[in-house]
This record gives sequence, C-alpha cells and structure tokens, in this order.
Amino acid sequence: MFTDASYPPDDGYDDFGYEIAIIDSGVQTSVKFMPIGAKYSRSHTISASINYLSTTYIHTAIDPNPPAQGWVVNDGSFGYIDRAHVDIIVNGVKMTAVGTVPYGATLKFVARTGYRFTETSFIKIVTADGTTELDPPLYATMSADMTISDFGTLAKPTSPAGADHYGQVGACQTEAYTPPAPLAWNFHPATGTPDTDIPFSWTGGEPGANGYNLVVFESDGVTITDDQTTAALTANVNESAGTYTVKVYDKGGRNDPTAHVIDQQLTLTTLLHWVDHPTTATAGDTVKYSWGDGTKPSGGYLVTVTDPDNTKIQDGAIDNTEYSFIAAKAGNYSVSVTDNITTLNETLVVAAPPLAVFDVNDYNAMRSVFVNGTVNGVAFDGSKNVGLFAGDKLVFTCEQDYKFIDDVNGVSIGFNMSDGSKVHMTLDPTDKIASYTMVDKSPLTYDQMFITTRKIPDNVAANNVYLVDNQIINTLSSTRFQIVPNSEGTALVAVDYGDFIIDLIELPFAIDPAMIGLDGTITLGGYDTKTIAPQLVDDKLVFYIGKVTVPETYGNSLDYHQTEALFHLPFINPVNIALEYVIGQQISVEYHVNAYSGKATVLISSSKINDVIIMKELDAGFKIPYANYARNNMDNSNIDIGGDNLVRRPYIELVRNDIALPNGVFTIPVTDEDQLKNHKGFVIVEQIELNCTALKNEKDEINSFLNKGVIIK
Repeated sequence: MFTDASYPPDDGYDDFGYEIAIIDSGVQTSVKFMPIGAKYSRSHTISASINYLSTTYIHTAIDPNPPAQGWVVNDGSFGYIDRAHVDIIVNGVKMTAVGTVPYGATLKFVARTGYRFTETSFIKIVTADGTTELDPPLYATMSADMTISDFGTLAKPTSPAGADHYGQVGACQTEAYTPPAPLAWNFHPATGTPDTDIPFSWTGGEPGANGYNLVVFESDGVTITDDQTTAALTANVNESAGTYTVKVYDKGGRNDPTAHVIDQQLTLTTLLHWVDHPTTATAGDTVKYSWGDGTKPSGGYLVTVTDPDNTKIQDGAIDNTEYSFIAAKAGNYSVSVTDNITTLNETLVVAAPPLAVFDVNDYNAMRSVFVNGTVNGVAFDGSKNVGLFAGDKLVFTCEQDYKFIDDVNGVSIGFNMSDGSKVHMTLDPTDKIASYTMVDKSPLTYDQMFITTRKIPDNVAANNVYLVDNQIINTLSSTRFQIVPNSEGTALVAVDYGDFIIDLIELPFAIDPAMIGLDGTITLGGYDTKTIAPQLVDDKLVFYIGKVTVPETYGNSLDYHQTEALFHLPFINPVNIALEYVIGQQISVEYHVNAYSGKATVLISSSKINDVIIMKELDAGFKIPYANYARNNMDNSNIDIGGDNLVRRPYIELVRNDIALPNGVFTIPVTDEDQLKNHKGFVIVEQIELNCTALKNEKDEINSFLNKGVIIK
C-alpha cells in the first residue's frame, strides 16, 4: 500500500502508466512515482512485502536477501498495472488478482487488445554496484534483456545471466492502438511454369519505409535467388525449373527480427503444351497435332478426337507426342490431350471442300492471254493450288493492250460445268475486268475454267472511227460548238469542232463484235468532247455476204445455149457473170467497206478458179447531213450508187432466151447501119454509139443485150 493516499493524483495519466523509481535498502524499498514526463517531486514508502515489485516492474535476478515467498504483487501494484491496460502473465497464466510470483517464473507484460506500449516505455536494471545500467526500450529493437513482438503489444523482460540486481527502474506506458490486419497471402500459387512471370500478392502487415520485402530462397532455405523491395502489395517471381520458398516480410524486411513473415513453397515444372494444334482445315485434309513436355503416363498420353457427329474417332493412349487423322467431314472436331496433370483442348473447324480449284494450269492459261486474277483480293501467283469456295469473289483483269470478248457466244471467261453448260463471268464497261462470285450449283460441279482475250490493235492512223448511235450524235450536236479565245487571245470566238468530223455514215450491215474495240472519248482535233463511244479496231470492215451454188440443169451444152447468169446482191444492180464461172460452180461474195467513206469493194469469186472473177465498187453507206462535207472528196465516177433493192440474201438468176422472129417467121438477116429507133422486130446490134447518162457498166450491159439480139416493138 502507498502511505500517501493522495497519490497518484488524478491528472489524466492513470490509463497510460507511470514512471517509478525503486531504491532497495535491504529492508524496504523507496519508490518515487511521477507522471511520465514529469520530474520526481515526492518520495513514497512501500512496505517490504512488495520489495522488488511495483506497478510495471519485475526483478528477475537472484536477490541477496530474497523474500522467502517470492515476489509479491499487492493491491496497489496490481491496480496500476490493470489501469495501464496491461496484463501480467506468469508461466503462461494471466494474473487476475494480487499474489506472489515465485522465483524462476517466466514473466510477461502483455498490452491488452486495443493498446500497445509506447516508444518511451523502458525498463532500467540497476546492478549491485549501482553504476552499470542496462536500458532496453520496450517498443524499439530489444537487446537480450527484453524482447517485443506482436506489433509492440508484448513485452518480455529477462535478466542477464549471473547478474545480481538490487532493483529496477522503469516506465510502463500504453496508448490506444488498432493493430493492422495480419500479414497474409492473397494469391500464392504452389506450382507454375519456369521462366515466366508468376504473380504473388498479399494483404495486411506493417510496411516499412520502403514497403515490403519479397525474397525467394532455393530448396536449401539459405541461397537467395531473388530479393526485391516493393511498395505495392504484389510482385512477380520468375525462376527456372525447381523448388523454391517465397517469403514476404513487412517492417524492415528479412533483416528485421521484429518483421512479420509469410511463406509459400513454389514448384516450377514445364507443363504439357501444344506444339502443333491447327484450328482450321478443309474436308479431306490430313491434320496433325503434336505436343511437348509434361509428364507422360506409363501407358502414354490420352488422346481423344470427336467428329462433327459427336463420334469419337480416337479415344485412347498414344505413346508418342503426335497424332494425325483425316478430317473427312465438314464441321467442328474437338481434340484433347492429357498427361493426367494438364489437359490440352482444341477445336478444329473443317470447311466443306472447294467448289473448284484454281491450279497451276489455270494460272499458266491465264497468264498466256495476258490476264491477272485475284480471289478475295489475294493475287493468284501460281505457286500453289487455290480452293474456290462458295462466296469467294473472283476478279480477272486484262493487261493494257488486251480485253475480253463479249459476243453471241457470251463472255469469253468463265467455267465449263459438269453437264456441258457454261458459266460466264460479268464484264465491266471496258471489257477489261471480269468478276464472278462462286455459287454452289449442286448437283452440277465446276469442271474447268476457260479464258480468251483479244489484242486491242494499235491506232496507227491519225483519225479514229467510232460506232455511234442517236444519243451520241445528239450529244455531239451540242458539244461540237465551243467558245474559245482567238489565236491572239484578244477575244472569244465560236469554233465548230465538227469540222474535224470526216464523215458520218450509216452502214446497212451489222458490224462483227470482234471489230468493236474499247470505249473511248471522241476527240475532235485537240478538243476532248467527253462523249464516250466504242472505237472500231480497224477502218476497213469486211462483210461476208454469202455463197451460191449453181448446179447443171441439162448436163450438156443446152445449159449454156442462149443463157445469161445474173447475180443479184444487196444494194447493187444485178451483175452479169460468164456462164463458165457459174454453171456447176460455187459463187461467193464479200463487201470490203471503207469506214471513213462508206465506199465498198464487192469481190465476187468462183470456185472454178478459187479466185476473184469480178470486182465492183459500191457506195454502201448512207451519208447523214451532219459532217463537214467540204473535206469529203472521195467520189468515184465509176462507182455504183447503192440503194436498197430489198435483196438480203444473194442469188443467181439464169435467163434463157430463145430468139423469135416477127410473126413467128424466121428470115434471113439483113445487114444495115441506121439509128435504132427506125427499126422494129428482132434486131442484133453489133456496134452502137450510146449517148446517155448511164454509168459505164450499165452501158456495157446494154451493148451486151444488143449484141445478142433484142425485139423492138
């Protein structure tokens, strides 16, 4: 008991502890109590029954005059310990009332939950000579005389071996405290793959000034392979194959004995993994899967393959590290491989077989006609066969001097089908680009590709011939007139670029599509009209009119007696042909038309000599009053003027004349020279002077008739 009942004063320090001085005289102990931080100002006497013991102190050394019963904790001492929120633990048992602590007991001071010792708490041990002091603060790093743990809530004083102590001086001060959550793992894998970043994370603890300390130890527990400091609650571990211990420290790290630590054993082994694992294929392909590492079971790796019908085509052990199979069906296959530790899974999507294959032969044929091609934007390069599937977009492009043909036979690029039909591609307006989207035409199949082009002839002339229609003519009617500066640039003048139009001819024959070239803009002089029209590939047009065969009628000279052969042709007067080239022969005719003028050369051939027997000139074109005729000066006075004689197919008329005399009486011929108008009846004219406007060939035909005899009425 304290002799001064007025002490301790009610000064607000009661809940945090007091500073006490103990002086041992061998009979009694003098004690000085003062609030922490104040100076000693009073002396208090405590009875001998509490020698070597006060509110916060225990004398653990052997005393020269020890009390027989041990160390006594009386009411006052126990009360102040309790009010400082500290428990006394004797041999692991908490003291709940006054009592005696036997010699040799293990003694602990424990701050209660919600409190901890402050950094100013200390125990000062005074040795027998009164001069040497050991002064380990409770909260700081302790010497051998004092250890502290559990975030500063446990103080355990001990005494140096062999030392005689007459007393202790100390201060036990606590403060309200909420301890942090214990240092604990958040993510801490036990296994992993070597040489890869393996994340570890944690929570709680008391980070030091630099955060936390992650240390990786080898299996011997001593050799350190990684030592890193991080302010974060996570770090990566990257090690080679082996077994390691990963530790995380708080506070001052692995060299701080007061730091908390958590650990995790980590085993790194190379797991089973794919080497080859295709994800796509085409029906009929052979696909191979292979894998590596892992731990092969004694019976081999378990391989399972399931086809699109959910039928297992493989379900058993494989002793090696690869497996191949034929993906016979379109659809999804599932493939799995396991070593009983790791299971690998893959889905194989198998497409239907191609509708056609663009092979090396197709590529060579394409290039031989100066064409390039793509499928879905990827060029054919001839290095491999390319499957063509439904929906694939094909585009073929002619090189500069070539184009595809589009005539009565269709477009000249496409596919031959299994039933003998053809699929033609679609051309753009220039006939240089063909496109087609692959379509499944089952049950028909695509057999072979066909492709033909023609060369666009060089335009060696300064003039061009265009194929025009009414719409183009109407457009040119306005665009031919332009307002331009004069040669001096001083005024604007009207210019008729129609002066550069040589002729506008309407031909009565259909033009062979092979003679029609690419579309181009019509240029008059140096003026681009921006009017688009197809250009003829040549200004000489050939029209094959037909062939006529004339069989023999009598098979003798009567076929030739008093007989004429008149060849009737389109847009030309009948042509008289010598019978020896006609009877029993084949007659053919061609019109060679000059596209600039419409003038035609008619070539009549006979199989008798297999050559031309008659050549006549014909104006086969109908001039349209549109062009500048002042430039057109190509008339030929010996040319026939073409007119529509309604003949569309050529034919030969055989005219047979049996000469009849007047009144049916045959008389003796009388030779005479006179004007023809003075004679009647049958007349043969050997020579005659014709004064008329007939053309020369017409005059020749009149002479021919008169020479053979005519009847004049």
